[in-house]
Amino acid sequence: MQSNSAGLLNRAQNAHAAGKLASAIPLYEQLVRAEPRNFAAHYYLGIAYYQAGQLERSVPFLKVAADLRPAAIEAHKDLGLILLRLKDYGPAETSLAQALKLQPGNPDLLVNRGIALKGLGRTGDAVSCYRKAIALRPAFAEAHHNLGNGLLAVGAQEEALVAFERAASLKPQYWEALLGMGQALLALERGADAAAALKRAVSVNPRAADAHQALGVALLRQGKNEEGMAALHQALAIDPTHVAALVAQGAALEQEGRLDGALASYDAALATNPGLDDALLGRAGVLRQLRRYDEAINAYDRAIAAAPERVEGYRGAAIAFYRKREFAAAARSFDAAIKRDGTVAELHFLRGQALKEIGFLADALVAANDAIALNAAYTDAYVLKARLLSELHQSEEGIAALEKARELDPGNDRTFGLLFGEKMRIGDWRSYDEDIAQILPRIASGVEIVDPFLALSHFDSPAVQLRCAEIYAADILDRSLPPRRMNLALRDDRIAIGYYSGDFRDHAMMYLMAELFERHDSSRFRIHAFSLTKAPDSAMRKRVMPFFDDFHDVDEMSDREIIALSRAEEIDIAVDLMAYTRHGRPSLFAAGLAPLQVNYLGYPGTMGLSGVDYIVADPVLIPEEARPFYSEKVAYLPNSYQPNDGQREIAAKSFTRAELGLPDESFVYCCFNNSLKITPPVFESWMRILRQVPHSVLWLLSYTPAVEGNLRRAAEAQGVGGERLVFAKLADTPEHIARQRAADLFLDTLPYNAHTTASDALWAGLPVLTLMGQSFTSRVAGSLLAAAGIPEMIAPSREAYERMAVMFAEDRAALAAVRATLQANRLSCALFDCERYARDLETLFTQMIERHRNGLPPDHLFACEMGTVRDQAALV
Repeated sequence: MQSNSAGLLNRAQNAHAAGKLASAIPLYEQLVRAEPRNFAAHYYLGIAYYQAGQLERSVPFLKVAADLRPAAIEAHKDLGLILLRLKDYGPAETSLAQALKLQPGNPDLLVNRGIALKGLGRTGDAVSCYRKAIALRPAFAEAHHNLGNGLLAVGAQEEALVAFERAASLKPQYWEALLGMGQALLALERGADAAAALKRAVSVNPRAADAHQALGVALLRQGKNEEGMAALHQALAIDPTHVAALVAQGAALEQEGRLDGALASYDAALATNPGLDDALLGRAGVLRQLRRYDEAINAYDRAIAAAPERVEGYRGAAIAFYRKREFAAAARSFDAAIKRDGTVAELHFLRGQALKEIGFLADALVAANDAIALNAAYTDAYVLKARLLSELHQSEEGIAALEKARELDPGNDRTFGLLFGEKMRIGDWRSYDEDIAQILPRIASGVEIVDPFLALSHFDSPAVQLRCAEIYAADILDRSLPPRRMNLALRDDRIAIGYYSGDFRDHAMMYLMAELFERHDSSRFRIHAFSLTKAPDSAMRKRVMPFFDDFHDVDEMSDREIIALSRAEEIDIAVDLMAYTRHGRPSLFAAGLAPLQVNYLGYPGTMGLSGVDYIVADPVLIPEEARPFYSEKVAYLPNSYQPNDGQREIAAKSFTRAELGLPDESFVYCCFNNSLKITPPVFESWMRILRQVPHSVLWLLSYTPAVEGNLRRAAEAQGVGGERLVFAKLADTPEHIARQRAADLFLDTLPYNAHTTASDALWAGLPVLTLMGQSFTSRVAGSLLAAAGIPEMIAPSREAYERMAVMFAEDRAALAAVRATLQANRLSCALFDCERYARDLETLFTQMIERHRNGLPPDHLFACEMGTVRDQAALV
């Protein structure tokens, strides 16, 4: 038997030696079956399978050989090398370690064990092996090369470069060492030197796809896009499945804005390696830029599963959630990112942005402060902090944050505008004239320095307001959204009106509009509400909800989803009740929600947006000569543009002056406008009035102690005692309306008049004195007074405004006559006749539809005869 086995082994080895593997392998297999413990048969069969390219089949025979003869170094070594080629690093390291026990001074074994250790993530142990190999054989180029790879993996780029250079000096044609040099130089941001080393690598081995890929990256980083892309194409020509080249190509195309091509490159990389985290992250990022947010989030989830330790996946998913307006999910993803790396200031900043959107202002402020603690020069974090402090009614601290932002970035126009706004909010006018002098030229030159809403408060110029709105509008159009639907639906022969607002709650907007919703003609109109914020179940929300055919909560929907919903509901006229106010979504109207779109009530000015067809106004607000300063066509109501709720509650309580902190015998001027509307010129007029009426006080709303302090100091600087300014605390609307009866005369502001506040005063029977300017905001109170039947309370000039205010204090009979007229008109005047208002507004909506149905473009519309419009305008 032994003789037969020896003969069989001899025949197998002869065939093997002759390179006849197809003959040798069956003979070895026959011998293995005959003698299961024959070392030579197992060992040589394993080697034969390896040489035949069947690496997996060689492994079990070499394992048996190593077990049969533990002292056979070749069995352990060859098994380890084959496992290394199969990237089965754990068993490979075990075999090579066993071989090293048998031959501890073997540099080749040390290098190969180091490669296995690096594959296991034990890079430090790998580096130790390479260093031992070099100590045993200093001129071992491969050991120096692998040492460079290990050092590069642990971030020791300078040492790695030295190792690669040594390897290349020992073996000048060693292209892998030249590749390592290039990669180390790239890591050191020495792009030109990296490209030089990599060009040497490809000249040594023109078929080295890895070298072409790295060269492409080096050239792209130098801004040599054409050369860089050519190098990547060469890598892919050599190996079309080269994942690193595909990922690099995807990144380059993404940077160029060629997103479809980038997506294709990442997909090609993933077809070869479905779990490649760089490709998964790149693909997810492109999908996010394409605003395919659901797909992006799914892609980020795959990237996180593939590489849970990488922050980028959580960060990217959080941004996608944020763009989808799923702010709570965004905050959770930022939390997950910070858990993995809390040293990145940007993550804390973005988390603060998400928390702000869901109303967690205190937590958002902590996040902003964390970002600043990590990066004291983080301008955006200071701006976020300031915005949060403003909402928390801590404007003084917010101003300090904005001043720091300005110090860090003195040329930032938006920060300047925000700082101006916060100072105005608390009555800090120390640099008012200088600030205005800087802002106006910047608006004229097309710079976004203040938002459109802030411009309304300080510039009584329709031209300036239009320019400011146009600048803002230019940045909000999302061209990835589907084009606007232009065909009317008119389902059931009814016109579908969609009201879009974030204020379906206890808010000034709903106090005005509640009865209008109730009085819409349901036989002619389908009325939809689209709530842009997640409002609590307030009394006003409960009141208005039954008046809508459908009430849609769309707070967490993306623009794309809201547009899709609007089209599914076949909205014919989309009405924007917010525009550029807080919680507004003007991007929806820029993309197009409906065939006809209307700017109405919430924002008192033009949107400067071509996609908005009409603005609802009246002859007082927009006279004929002002129309060129509105991007919309004007839809004229015959009376005031402002609806009013004739059912508005006034508290039954009769307030005494004493309990309100007002002197019994004084003449009480009041203004309950937001402090942002009080400008230095208006305040100067008020102080001149108070100086001429010694026994008078000015009753204002108290927002913060800072406002009170600044206004009292301003009064004293103009010769009026600070105690003559009396500040009322905020109160529920019914009580607030009722307590206004304790005042004598409401003094309006310019250029931003009282709007709902003026209607509240008139509803309470309190006369309002206004000064009308040129802009929409500066003519609202005039519109209300004309509709209330007391146009004589509109002053034609500042001098007349001051003179009339003094006159009414001196002539109580004249003031009583105005009160009597107001009281007599209260229940019959146009201002509080919501039934008449609803029919007029519906007339305008019908006219809009008829023009569109007849193929006519939007044009100025009138819910009455043009002569009536001119008469109404002439009245004031």
